[in-house]
Amino acid sequence: MRRLQEQGDFFSDSAMRERAPLLHHQLLGHLGEADRAAQQAAGEDSDWLRKQFLQEMENRFLSGTETGVAYEDIDNDVDGVLDEHWRKEVQQDAEDRYFEDLESEEAAAEAPAHSNAPCDY
Repeated sequence: MRRLQEQGDFFSDSAMRERAPLLHHQLLGHLGEADRAAQQAAGEDSDWLRKQFLQEMENRFLSGTETGVAYEDIDNDVDGVLDEHWRKEVQQDAEDRYFEDLESEEAAAEAPAHSNAPCDY
């Protein structure tokens, strides 16, 4: 989904409106009918509605109900993108663990040694 978002076409207003015209009209259709002053007055509402529309379209994609998507190609990682992505994630996780362990060891080495023995003052 990130790749589709970065490419910009799949989740563009026009592409989403084409795939879900009724939903677009229900959420955003009235915005096109209002005059300019009314649109500016309702700016926050229109931003919120656009976010709702985008969220619904993203949910459709993630749930596998979006039309025009070759989910089998994505599941089978036809272009190898997922393997590369996960390889980088695993590598990053390993590096993070290494440095966390190193910091823990350094902190333990720097900590003063405490003895439970009673003090003979």
